[in-house]
Amino acid sequence: MIESRAATLIGPTAILMWSLLAALTVATGRVPAFQLLAMTFAIGACIGPLMWLFRPGAMRALRQPTLVWLVGVGGLFGYHALFFIALRLAPPAEAGVVNYLWPLLIVLLSSLLPGERLLHIMSSAQCLALPAPCCCLPAIVADSSNFPTFRVSLPRSSQPLSGPDTR
Repeated sequence: MIESRAATLIGPTAILMWSLLAALTVATGRVPAFQLLAMTFAIGACIGPLMWLFRPGAMRALRQPTLVWLVGVGGLFGYHALFFIALRLAPPAEAGVVNYLWPLLIVLLSSLLPGERLLHIMSSAQCLALPAPCCCLPAIVADSSNFPTFRVSLPRSSQPLSGPDTR
């Protein structure tokens, strides 16, 4: 019973931490993205071994193949690095919307895996949530100053596509 209760408490805690990630990242101000990434990974690296005091058998879980470590740590590093950089370069609301689309897309696209299917009601309800990002994404694409890489591929929305600048 205790394990079930702990699992039930861990779920909302994870959701709370994940939902606060964007707000706390923006609150860090001008800390460079990779320094912020190193600091957060250092905090995790210090807290993890402390948990071994309470769960001595948990250290066995660290015995994994090298590929598992590379994909796990590389995935966490890549996700957070890109997320921190995105929050530095784009407005936080739009970057957050793009970030929070991934769980929805994972659930929807998992129905395409062999032997998996989604209930029609569930997929319909999730598809109703898709228009929300469509309201924010045009603002990101239209204002190319949000992303330096867009300056190369997209004309600025306030400039004409051809001809001299009339400003």
